[in-house]
Amino acid sequence: MRTVSVTGVGMTQFGKHKTSLKALALAACSEALRDAGRPRIDAIYVGNFLGGQLAGQEIIGSVLARELGLGPIPAAKMEGACASGGIAFRNAYHMVAAGIYDTVLVAGVEKMSHAPTSQVTQAINSAMASCGSFKASR
Repeated sequence: MRTVSVTGVGMTQFGKHKTSLKALALAACSEALRDAGRPRIDAIYVGNFLGGQLAGQEIIGSVLARELGLGPIPAAKMEGACASGGIAFRNAYHMVAAGIYDTVLVAGVEKMSHAPTSQVTQAINSAMASCGSFKASR
């Protein structure tokens, strides 16, 4: 396995934003690409849990690749509730370490404050409801 390094970072401020989920992700990704010296990107992994339900945005990875001018690269959205960003980072790490890709853009983005509390609660519960159906087996 190869050594893996984080070469650039970008972030938006946490809090309530009037801008879209896509705009938040674009801002952070643009900053990270600038910080890294604008490398050629082989793939993009985005951690996002509720973008589909709350923002109507299911394919955020592909949207970001297009908007950032990264070309026709593999793009994937990773879902894992509060761990979505970490899962995206982990997958990107393994792809670089294994030599599949040289440079991967990783983003984690979520926006819930624009939606009514009842809608956010229902969206979160839609994931949690299935967790309760698991049973231990021997």
